[in-house]
Amino acid sequence: MLLSSFFQRKKDFAEEKEAKRRFFIEYNKNEFKKIRNNCQNIDQKP
Repeated sequence: MLLSSFFQRKKDFAEEKEAKRRFFIEYNKNEFKKIRNNCQNIDQKP
């Protein structure tokens, strides 16, 4: 009983970690795009 709940918690933790990792990858991609767009806008200004 205790062991199975331990493994369930471990699995939940791993899934949460994976979800956070994916979120940060997406977040960083979006931030990078924003920064790149800002740089292009600055370059285009006369």
